[in-house]
Amino acid sequence: MVYNGNDCRYYMYYAASPFGTRNSAIGVASSTNPCATGTWTDHGPILRSSSTTTDDNAIDPNVHWDSTSGWWKSWGSFFGGIKIQHMSSMTTFDGPTCTIASRPGVANNPVEAPSTFKRGKYHYLFASWDSCCKGLDSTYKTVVGRATSITGPYSDKNGVRLDQGGEPLYLTTGPTKSARAAGKRQLLLHTPLLRPQQRRQPQNGCQAAGVEWQLALYQRNDQRVQPRQRWNLPAR
Repeated sequence: MVYNGNDCRYYMYYAASPFGTRNSAIGVASSTNPCATGTWTDHGPILRSSSTTTDDNAIDPNVHWDSTSGWWKSWGSFFGGIKIQHMSSMTTFDGPTCTIASRPGVANNPVEAPSTFKRGKYHYLFASWDSCCKGLDSTYKTVVGRATSITGPYSDKNGVRLDQGGEPLYLTTGPTKSARAAGKRQLLLHTPLLRPQQRRQPQNGCQAAGVEWQLALYQRNDQRVQPRQRWNLPAR
């Protein structure tokens, strides 16, 4: 969900898809009062993908405001990787669609769930790698790369581009293959209400990822969100 100060409305982007296919769609609803359910207006699908006409999978939407170029939307899960495109309004797009993360040569291209933002001169891309939802066999990881342009190329700590298979590891399920899959990087950035199995610390490689501010991991305690642990992450 994002807030647009120009029209004083909140926009909630959502996706619909049969699991394992790219017959998918991203839609949006808006409201001036998000806590009042009767105020929401559903604007319907604004992006579609198809197993016969597109290579992308229109799920996992993320919308980001850039102070120099306006609104951008990134999305994608497996198949054609993660895409990004400029938004001409909260419901329409213009300009080219760019691939910002992909894993050539890896079966099913397991990358999804982008989140982009800017810190200083760099744009950062967090994404999820490998497989979730397999219990003890889950291999989900959170990765991060950075770029000087919002459309990339995003590179890992070794300079390998994320659209060429770079793997900038940030969080991992660990060698014990625990069910505590790190997965969605919202646990660090956007959604502090975590399930207990998601509370994981960054691996040592996080210090080379270029994240330059203090991150907080949260837990729910008596219906209140409390910070559990903080890390000061130095710049690369």
